[in-house]
Amino acid sequence: MKAVAYRTPGPIDREDALQDITLERPQAEGRDLLVKINAVSVNPVDTKLRLGAEPEGGDRRVLGFDASDTNQPIGVPTCRTTLKQISRMPFEQKAELDRRLAA
Repeated sequence: MKAVAYRTPGPIDREDALQDITLERPQAEGRDLLVKINAVSVNPVDTKLRLGAEPEGGDRRVLGFDASDTNQPIGVPTCRTTLKQISRMPFEQKAELDRRLAA
């Protein structure tokens, strides 16, 4: 999968300020939910992180807190409820669904 990352914090006008990288596609397992990101945007959190936060472990840090997504298969094979259905549920139903998934 494609991502935008940085290695060293600093101003945006540096040649290596942002890097296009390719990462392995994660796999949904157990109760994971895999979401396909179609687009990301830079927001204030991204710019503040890139200015001063060193990537953990000396590697790269991936940016992109705001995203446009498409839901992928849910890791729980018996779950037939879609995220769109969940988003329209009343709070009590969401709490019950959450309780059952956590069990």
